[in-house]
Amino acid sequence: MKNSLKALQEKYGNVEKENVLRLIRYMKRKRLEQGKTLENVSKGVCSPSYYSKIENGLVDVDDYYLKKLCENLNIEYDNVKCNRDDTFFSTVVEYYLLNRFDLLDDKLKRMVNAGVYCDTELELIILLTDILNKNFNEAFTLITKLEDIRNILSKEELYLLAFLSTLYLFKINQFKTAAEQIEILKNNPSDNMYFNIAVWDLGADIYFCLGKESTFFRYYQGLKQFDNQELYNNRILMHNLQCLVLYAKNGNVDVEDELDVQLLTIKNNDLDENKIVFYQGLIYYYLADYLRALDILNVAGPDYAILCLEAMVLSKINDFEKSGKYLRKIKKSAEHSDYEKLYVSYLEYMKGKFEQHSYLKMQGYLKSYVLPLGKKYGLFWLYEEEIREYLNLCFELGKYKEVVRFLIKNGDLDFLKKH
Repeated sequence: MKNSLKALQEKYGNVEKENVLRLIRYMKRKRLEQGKTLENVSKGVCSPSYYSKIENGLVDVDDYYLKKLCENLNIEYDNVKCNRDDTFFSTVVEYYLLNRFDLLDDKLKRMVNAGVYCDTELELIILLTDILNKNFNEAFTLITKLEDIRNILSKEELYLLAFLSTLYLFKINQFKTAAEQIEILKNNPSDNMYFNIAVWDLGADIYFCLGKESTFFRYYQGLKQFDNQELYNNRILMHNLQCLVLYAKNGNVDVEDELDVQLLTIKNNDLDENKIVFYQGLIYYYLADYLRALDILNVAGPDYAILCLEAMVLSKINDFEKSGKYLRKIKKSAEHSDYEKLYVSYLEYMKGKFEQHSYLKMQGYLKSYVLPLGKKYGLFWLYEEEIREYLNLCFELGKYKEVVRFLIKNGDLDFLKKH
């Protein structure tokens, strides 16, 4: 009995000590945010050197002194102790994985109203919402600000900032740079399981976009090894569609039946409709069922990736009436940001193709503008199509040597072997 009581006392004693240490870490962050010195905070309570020991967890301190120190920091001690949730980053990443952006917004509002969180903690969550809402200019400003104060961030905050910076790069189509960063995150896993799941999920998306099939499948299989699969099941469903795209691209004609199975599973889940439509359209494009692809893509909302895929399909159908409708759709989607120039350059080229501009003019535009962007970003399905268009134009113009020179210069000589 005595041993059991002792174990219970130790357990709850350790919990209380950890709660105090969390509070002290929060106090230190508030001190740094407020630009106060050790002398400012310790005045009338203890010596600056003793307060330094408190901040570094080297001495035990009771509630009386903590309250006094909090007063010097304009912190409501009881409010912080009762209402601050130190697992909030896990909750935020959980909502992100579940695609519950409504809950994420609600969590942020409640945290702001509680008044017990540091500015940088709130800014990290605001950064996530900015990225998800495509407020990329605001996101870049926040990333720059947080990078400037990285020396005061906790280990958990640094990891989250690195992940969000990678997510930002992915969302603005900087896939190659995002791949470099995701490898660093994957090779230096966090103590937080939610963060690690998010890293492997994002890694699969990045390498799918780059067309790095073996690496994509490594991340995809690695993601499925985590526990709590219900947490990221929606993510797995989308990766399943990506798998089918790659199978279709490699000539597997049996993917259509599996696609029907996956779509039945997806039907009851809250997922991004445009992404589902895009993956379906790309599958049928690779299966050379162009009319089916076009029917599917026509139901999508405004999306530049889908517009590019529609252009690819129409180019195969060679139907000028449908191409005319497509051109009108492009004009309706004329407004775009700098982050979409990867797609816009290709759409401008296809507009010229459908309007039957000269081969020489179109070849020059592809070579000088479209292909350099395609190479820079590396979006596999679009860049491969751009190369294919360029080769066809060169052959039509009898520029066979230029084809070889271009492929050697860009390191794409294997493209001829594959296609």
